[in-house]
Amino acid sequence: MVAVLGNHDYECGHVDEVRAIVRRAGVHLLEGQSCIIDGVGFVGIKGFAGGFGTRMLGSFGEPAIKQFVAETVQEALSLENAMRRTPTQRTVVVLHYAPISETIRCEPPEIFPVPGVFAPGQDD
Repeated sequence: MVAVLGNHDYECGHVDEVRAIVRRAGVHLLEGQSCIIDGVGFVGIKGFAGGFGTRMLGSFGEPAIKQFVAETVQEALSLENAMRRTPTQRTVVVLHYAPISETIRCEPPEIFPVPGVFAPGQDD
């Protein structure tokens, strides 16, 4: 089994305890690392909001926005580096959320820009 942490794991205020519980259960906790199971590589990060491609939030303006964007970029780089180091022909990426419109259909439209996805039904 593989897992990544998500927003609720951090919100609880006891992320180190959550990590320990998950690892004691024998789960590969991926935080910018990879593991290989039966010849398949698994890489994972918690992921972070901020958008992708042409819809990525820019590092401009207030310090809080710059810090937000820096976290987004750091997560993306961590994932990219883990993928590069994984020597398998097949690799599965594990994220806490999938940055696609199908995963946010029940969310309020006002938050769509935060994860950086298109509104449901909107084309690129």
